[in-house]
Amino acid sequence: MGMIIDDSIVVIENTTRHMEAGKGRFEAAILGISEIGFAVIATSLTIAAVFVPVAFMKGLVGRFFFEFGMTVTFAVGMSTFIALTLSPMLCSRVLKLTESNKGIFRFSDWILDKTEILYSRVLGFALRQRTVVILAALLLFILSLGLSGFIGKEFVPAQDESQFNVQVEAPLGSSITRSSRNLRLIEQRLREIPEVTNLYVTLGSGQDGRVNVGKILVQL
Repeated sequence: MGMIIDDSIVVIENTTRHMEAGKGRFEAAILGISEIGFAVIATSLTIAAVFVPVAFMKGLVGRFFFEFGMTVTFAVGMSTFIALTLSPMLCSRVLKLTESNKGIFRFSDWILDKTEILYSRVLGFALRQRTVVILAALLLFILSLGLSGFIGKEFVPAQDESQFNVQVEAPLGSSITRSSRNLRLIEQRLREIPEVTNLYVTLGSGQDGRVNVGKILVQL
């Protein structure tokens, strides 16, 4: 949702800035979109460059993420189109400056002003001490690689479904009566376990239909 509405937010904010500087709505809308139109397009293309390849990945991962990648790419593309066309037009017609010097607006402006001051100081230090910043970034990257060994990695998390399977295979040539007798003995042993709530026994199932192979689904 943030990626979808961000383009229009930037356009409206820049148009508002020009209106606060004394320009009319129409002129402010033209200046607002002309200054940041390319940046909006570049941002959307960057997002598309990430999600389009994800949509066309091969194998099981591709099946999982095709709809996801295409949905995000299409949604961001539409949001960019709206930000470049509909948003400036609406700004030139209906956008109004509102009083923002009281209540929550004044408090939020105070926080943003302090944040801007802090950011400018940090940015100034980073630009003056470029070598230190680059070395610190490399050090953090190397340390993060060292921490990767302590992080669990799995494609699909293991799930506890409170059940397990038992497969019984008698020697080839065994009759269905012998295989059934073996299954009954194992079933009796399983029912002695207090945590067992239900058993589902099959014999000779599957495509082969081998009567010497039986399966027991045990639910806990």
